[in-house]
Parts: sequence; structure tokens; C-alpha cells
Amino acid sequence: MTCKSVQKNYSILEANLAQYDITPTKSMVLYVCCILSQTKCFEFAKIFLKVEIETILYTLRQEREIHADKLAQTFRSEDVDVIKRPTKINVLYALGQCVPQVPNNDLTKILSCFSEVCDRDKIPIHCEQCVSEIKQRYKLVGSERFLYKLRELLWKYMMYPQPLPLDSKSDADASVWLTGEATQQHYITLQSNLAQYQIIREDSIMLQVCCALLESNYVLDSNIWVKTDIETILYLLCQESEKMLSN
Repeated sequence: MTCKSVQKNYSILEANLAQYDITPTKSMVLYVCCILSQTKCFEFAKIFLKVEIETILYTLRQEREIHADKLAQTFRSEDVDVIKRPTKINVLYALGQCVPQVPNNDLTKILSCFSEVCDRDKIPIHCEQCVSEIKQRYKLVGSERFLYKLRELLWKYMMYPQPLPLDSKSDADASVWLTGEATQQHYITLQSNLAQYQIIREDSIMLQVCCALLESNYVLDSNIWVKTDIETILYLLCQESEKMLSN
């Protein structure tokens, strides 16, 4: 239950999913995992949230070693659903669907570390009772297993997202989710494709609306959900315009 162990679990998970073209720049669920693994997020979390983060990332790492194909398929499926309506509840639900049931021996191993940390740091809690409560909670399924405070922690860092470090093996030119650069790229592509059909901003109210979204205080807006909506709209329009040209 250290920042080093959490980041190691995440790095292994990310490297494996990258083989399936699933990266934090393309996957909302993996982006959430990336946030949970960040030093700033983990180190300042309470002990119970550290247990939660460790359990989630360790379990996902173990799952990718045993059922890599199945895990990748689940990530893809949940990403497709959550991007349609990326509310707080839906994002956490998607994460819960991706995290499989935690085997008893793995949970026992993590909770043993939890007890050691409590003893070492002299945290004033009834450790045995806490361990029992965590075990009971992890008998539930999906996001019902997670502490409510995990939502609060996640939203805190998602509301003020830091730039995601690109993996050295990934494409350096890939657009990162929720950045002004990515959104601008979607709009430029859309505008260029529509121009081939004599649809230009000056004559099209809808294209003017798209431009207004691009020119809004997108990057400065601290609301992750507004950013997600704007990027999703322009991304889908961009993709549709590409299909239109290829037909």
C-alpha cells in the first residue's frame, strides 16, 4: 500500500491494454485508473481510500495476467457506454464493471498490508472491525463495492485534471482526452471535410455553433463534464464527416 506499488500495478495494466489499442487518451475508464495512480491523488488519500485504490488497481493487474482478452473487451464495452452519457454515476459504474470480483486470497493479502500500515503509523482505528467491514463490502458487485468517498476523491482530481504523461511507446502525436488541442483538431477536420460539400461557417448555423463551442472557455472551464460533452460532440461530428467522405 504505497504509491510505488499502486503506480507499478497501473503501469503493468496500461502496458497490457496498449496492446489492444486501449490507452488513457482513448479510454475514459483507463483515464480514471490513471488518475487514481497519480502520486498527488494517492498520497493525500485517507487510509481507507488507499486500500480501495490498491485493491482496484491490483485486481485489474491480476485480471490482465489471467484474462487479458476478456478485460480488454470489457474496457471497450464500458467505454462505449460511458461516453454516451459520462455522468459521475456512470463513470464509477463503468469502473465497477471493469473491476472483477476480488479473490479472497488477494483481498486477504491487501488487508494484511492495511493492518500493518495501521500498526506502523499508529492509526487510531479498530483494525479488526474495519477489515471485517471491508470484506463484507467486497462481497457486493460492481461499483456498489466502492466507498462513497472514492467518488469524492475521483471528482476532485477529475474536475481539475493534470496533463496525462504520454507513454514512451505510444504515439506522441495522439490527441489527449479533454484538451483544447484535441478539440480544435476535431473541429478543423470537420470544417475541412464539410468545405468539400460547399458547407462553410459563414453559411451554416450548425457549423457556427460548433465553432462557438470551440471558442468558448473550454480549456479554462473546470467542469470535466462540460469538457467531455464538447469534445464528444466535435469528435462524433468529425468521425461522421470522415465516413461521409469515404462513401
